[in-house]
Amino acid sequence: MMQPSAQNPRAIRAYEKVGFVQVPSTPEQIRAEWGAVDSEDSVLMLLKVPMK
Repeated sequence: MMQPSAQNPRAIRAYEKVGFVQVPSTPEQIRAEWGAVDSEDSVLMLLKVPMK
């Protein structure tokens, strides 16, 4: 799980290149599932792992 800032599109693209996908969520949803957010404009990204 990564939480890059929405103001950092280069970081978001870099994470996407290695398999992370953006998950639509609000800071409140992130806090409920994962705890504290890194910033109020955090973009929740999860690593997509292929199932075998």
